[in-house]
Amino acid sequence: MKKTLLLVIMLVCFGLFTNPASVRAFFTVDAPPLVYLETAPEFIYPVELGFGVAIGIPYDMYFISGAYYLYKDKAWYIGSSYEGPWTLTGYRTLPPPLRKYKLANIRAFRDRDYLHFHEKREGYKGKSFRPEKPAPREEPRGMKEERRDERGEERGRMH
Repeated sequence: MKKTLLLVIMLVCFGLFTNPASVRAFFTVDAPPLVYLETAPEFIYPVELGFGVAIGIPYDMYFISGAYYLYKDKAWYIGSSYEGPWTLTGYRTLPPPLRKYKLANIRAFRDRDYLHFHEKREGYKGKSFRPEKPAPREEPRGMKEERRDERGEERGRMH
């Protein structure tokens, strides 16, 4: 009985001296980066790198084996299009050609080749390409409602 009473007193005192509001949990949610491009970026392929580096845009964007890679805010992202959607990825999951060089060296190769490309576009010996605009993404089912007039013909869509 004395042990039970002592235990109850200890629990009550513990409850009085701890403030549940002072317990905090810290976590972060990695939101995909915002990337805005008016047109599709142009990619050049410096010989030393062997993969595409975007030029003329304010982002570090690369194209390797059909995937786009973005380095922004000290993090790497992967996407199926130059418009995203972007998914956070780790350095160790990057393709070996992208891990082979330091980012500063990749930028130096890009800047050097960009000067040659810009000065003599026709005489540029490296490869270059501009991807096509991706097809518009469809909204998830249930997110759009079709409107029909009295005759059953579609009049437009409400979002």
